[in-house]
Amino acid sequence: MAAQSPSLSADYRAEDRGPLVTTVICSVGGVMTLFVLARLYVRGILMRKLFADDYFIIISMISSWVAIGMSVEGAKWGNGRHFDGLTLEEKSNAILLVSASFIPAIMSFAVPKFAVVALLCRLLNPARWHRILLWCLSSLVLVIVIIGPLLHFTTCKPARALWDFTVKNPVCRAPDLIVKWSFFSASCSALMDLYLAVYPSTVLYNLQITRLKKLALCVALGFGSASTGVAIYKTTRLNSLASPDVTFDTADLVIWTICEGSTLIIAACIPVLQPLVDVLSGKRVQYDQSSGYKRYGGSSDGKSASSSSHRHNPELESGTTTTHSGRSRLRPQNPDDDLLRTVEDKAADSQESILPEKTSHADKGATANITRTDEVKVEYDHDTAGMPKKGQWRGFQNL
Repeated sequence: MAAQSPSLSADYRAEDRGPLVTTVICSVGGVMTLFVLARLYVRGILMRKLFADDYFIIISMISSWVAIGMSVEGAKWGNGRHFDGLTLEEKSNAILLVSASFIPAIMSFAVPKFAVVALLCRLLNPARWHRILLWCLSSLVLVIVIIGPLLHFTTCKPARALWDFTVKNPVCRAPDLIVKWSFFSASCSALMDLYLAVYPSTVLYNLQITRLKKLALCVALGFGSASTGVAIYKTTRLNSLASPDVTFDTADLVIWTICEGSTLIIAACIPVLQPLVDVLSGKRVQYDQSSGYKRYGGSSDGKSASSSSHRHNPELESGTTTTHSGRSRLRPQNPDDDLLRTVEDKAADSQESILPEKTSHADKGATANITRTDEVKVEYDHDTAGMPKKGQWRGFQNL
């Protein structure tokens, strides 16, 4: 084992960002895990069904924790301390662990994009060409970001010379290519996050609902813009990959890479947590396989005497959706439709029975058989162009 340089001061040797790295990434990972568990509770327990986006989120969470584990172990071996203050073994293990951690860390912010796309396609029902575009863009970003680690591990010949300093006469290229490609891939990832955050707002803008409702929905579906900000800041730390003091300078890059993935995972979980909010607020929740979970007024102690249900948005129910051309197409029922019903007026959460509580025997004989049902038939007139008349609810404009 090579000895440390005797010319370094004790303060220089003691300077260590490793504890900060460990504390921050574990804390962020813990918060991210709580959101994922909450999501799985909503989907698995309340809705009793997992969708494709849930599996994408599970894969992302596992990838994030693998990256966190490698980064914590790398900090134990000296990542976060000055490179020339480490022993040869510490240098080798620190570089290997941190370099390897970037692979699952990249997966932690690339895979959630597929979860967001799956949710938006099921919820907003975009046109077929737009669905294809969203999936292709997400796949393209995944390929771009994966190329980065491949370039990194092929920097030297043989490849193990990147972290094994006992290799004799290795041939290595300058790290500038890695930095430039990392900047390009991080920018692509940030732009994709921004697009996925802005797209729902362009759809919701066309709904004839109050500004407060639009704002609430845009925040719920567009929280991914926060990960865009994290990704942009992370690009300012990419030059550390070419630093001679790589173990000390890449500490910030490790933190912000983990934060980017965790932020995007949290953003993907927020839109589906409304049923959990209902449970925590004391609402009695019952799930119906045909139309998603139904919310009932009153607290769980049974004080509420009458049941309530949402005033359903007709565009979000089973049946048809109206396109720009006035044509309708089938749209399947969707448990996530409750997301766009969460900002409805609270007055709609209670319904009064249309039947009197008590009727006389004579009245019963003269009264038609009336059955209460939750089905609502919605009709509206079209003008000559096939579009709803001015002032009427228009529904989603498919992009």
